[in-house]
Amino acid sequence: HRFSPMNVSKSVETRFLLACLRTRDGFFPANQSVETPVDWSTLLAQAEALGVIGLLHSHLKCPRLAIVVPPDVLEQFKKRFYLNQVKNMKLYVRLKEVLQTFAESGIEVIVLKGAALAALTYSQIGLRPMGDADLLVRIKDLDTAENLLLGLKFRPHEGRHTKEWFRAHHHHIVPYISGDNSLAV
Repeated sequence: HRFSPMNVSKSVETRFLLACLRTRDGFFPANQSVETPVDWSTLLAQAEALGVIGLLHSHLKCPRLAIVVPPDVLEQFKKRFYLNQVKNMKLYVRLKEVLQTFAESGIEVIVLKGAALAALTYSQIGLRPMGDADLLVRIKDLDTAENLLLGLKFRPHEGRHTKEWFRAHHHHIVPYISGDNSLAV
C-alpha cells in the first residue's frame, strides 16, 4: 500500500497515528476514541513513510491500545523497530570510529541533524530512523577528512556527480559510504 501525503488527513489510520504520537509516557488520551476498524497495513505503511515506526511501536503497547491492536500487528511494529535499532547501532559504531579518527588527527567536528538528535533527544536510538551522519568540519580540514575516510575504507559515492562537482557546486563534499554500507557521511 502506498502512502500519499495528499490523502492522509481524512483517513482513520492517520487520525489514529496522530493521536498515538500526541501521547506521553505510553498513555493514550482518555478523551480520544480508538476508531475501528483500522487498516493496520495502511497504518504501518504511513508510519514507515513518515519515519515514526519506532515511536508508534512504543505507544501501541499502552494499556488502552493493547486490547485494540492485534498481536501480529504489534509484532510487525516490534520487528521493524528492532531492525532499525540494530541498523542505528551499526551506524553509531562506524560513526564513533570516524569521530575518533578525526579527533586523533586534530579535526574538530560537529555531528548534525539525525545522528545528534537520536543520541540526545530519544530514549532509544531505534526510535528515529537514520540513513547517514551529517558532519560539519572546517573548510581547511576537508582534504584531510576525505583522506581519513578513505583510510577507514569509506568510498566516495559519485552516483550522479563527481567529487569535483560536489566541491564546486554543492554545500558539502561527495557522500562517503563505509565498506559495510552501515554509514554514509
